[in-house]
Amino acid sequence: MRAQLKSIECFDVDLTTYSGEEDGSIGLELTLYIGEFSSKEAEVFNVFVCSSDWLEKYENKPRLILNTILVSKFDLKEIENLINNYLMHCSGNTWEEMAYKISKAFSWGFDNYQELKNP
Repeated sequence: MRAQLKSIECFDVDLTTYSGEEDGSIGLELTLYIGEFSSKEAEVFNVFVCSSDWLEKYENKPRLILNTILVSKFDLKEIENLINNYLMHCSGNTWEEMAYKISKAFSWGFDNYQELKNP
């Protein structure tokens, strides 16, 4: 099985016109819809995209950067290519195997999910 990026959304800006903040920095949360290549269904993953300028301005202390893509300019096509290249390495025998691999780079709501057991 292979994973596929179905679509990307941002609830804060229009991705077709976004080129950065007024001060030139870049900082936004992307919602990624990723699913099995042969399926129309998708799960939601998130990733933060920012520039080093944004980090310097808004995070002026040491920061552990998980689920983040660091860019020098906002280019949606380059970001899509980066995500798709990563997903090429996330194959598995089940969706759970693939999702686990995907969640190493992108935040997944079901990461660390454990089913509650009845006593």
